Amino acid sequence: MIVRPTAATDWLVLRCSSPKTLTLVRALQDRGVHAWTPVWTRTRRIPRSNKTRPVQVACIPSFVFVPSVQEGAARYFMRSPHVADYTILDTDRGPILIPDRQLGHLRKIADKPVIMRPPPEVGRQLRFVSGPFEGHHGRVLKSCKKEVVVTVEGFPCRPVEIATSILFEIAAYDG
Repeated sequence: MIVRPTAATDWLVLRCSSPKTLTLVRALQDRGVHAWTPVWTRTRRIPRSNKTRPVQVACIPSFVFVPSVQEGAARYFMRSPHVADYTILDTDRGPILIPDRQLGHLRKIADKPVIMRPPPEVGRQLRFVSGPFEGHHGRVLKSCKKEVVVTVEGFPCRPVEIATSILFEIAAYDG
């Protein structure tokens, strides 16, 4: 039985190895602890195939949140050999607690669909629709899987590197 937190609660922050984030959440939930981490669903290609499948990925790997009322259970399962190794983030005054209202922003992020687009082609003109260059135009100089190098109109001194993970903030511009 999973104990649900009250409407307004504080949350403990558990820290684990990045690849073990979702494993830790599932293991704690199986043991009745209301563990939570923001998750995105992305599509991954099946090895040696052209087919894709949905895969859940932690938005902030290595961080899991547990209601403070379940601190005892969280500390108990730290010693369990059947749960991924983790620690509770704390200071000399006690565990670090996050108010529920601050986790609301993470919930909103996790609820948004993630659209991964292929990087734009070299020479393509772009218009920045958010961020520090909002309203400016640019041209793609170099494009690869992890980053795009763009010259920004009005800033001729140096090209800017942009991670492809934020490409949804850039809109194609034809004009």
